Amino acid sequence: PQIFLDRRTGFERATIREANPDLEARTVDNFDLDFFIIKDNPGLVRVGLFYKKTTNNFTSILLADEPQADLRDRVLEELADLTAIRPDLTALPANTEFFLQRPQNGEGGSIYGVELEVIRQLDFFPETWPTFLNNFSVLGNLTYTTSDFPTLVSARDDNNQAITLSLDRPFADQSEWSGTASVSYEEGPFSGRLIYTYQSEAVRVYDEYNLN
Repeated sequence: PQIFLDRRTGFERATIREANPDLEARTVDNFDLDFFIIKDNPGLVRVGLFYKKTTNNFTSILLADEPQADLRDRVLEELADLTAIRPDLTALPANTEFFLQRPQNGEGGSIYGVELEVIRQLDFFPETWPTFLNNFSVLGNLTYTTSDFPTLVSARDDNNQAITLSLDRPFADQSEWSGTASVSYEEGPFSGRLIYTYQSEAVRVYDEYNLN
């Protein structure tokens, strides 16, 4: 274990960080269901549904609901050798808060959504139209993703006391919307493509008290 002491006035705390040998393996079950319509010439329409279930995900938080007296005894026991030579460093004020930080298995969660994809060569124009239009092709895909991930977090109540909450918040680094649109043209030795991609905002990281 590692012990971190914050001796600043008004911020007194002691944190024990340790490993957890009782963690269970994280598992992810993934299910996909796709529907296709395919033409002989370059053409595809696809609708895909996906669902991913995570069990025993790993999380690490400052546990605020551990018995304070037990944590104080652990800190003082671990620092006994230091106390013998520098008691001023380990003299913990009465208002010191004690936390235990260790990885643990979370409640798990799920990610689900839908994918749409279209690929088509534009060969359906009337014969009276310019023939070069048939050399154009379009491609587009769009993905919608949402998630349900209850997560244990540290917070403060109205009395500024440290508490532990379970928040159902978005999965980090997962955008709700993403997609690509492109148009290409090929004739003889010439080939060109214009591509546009889009990705909506995503949560990158959560700070300690969720003031994102």
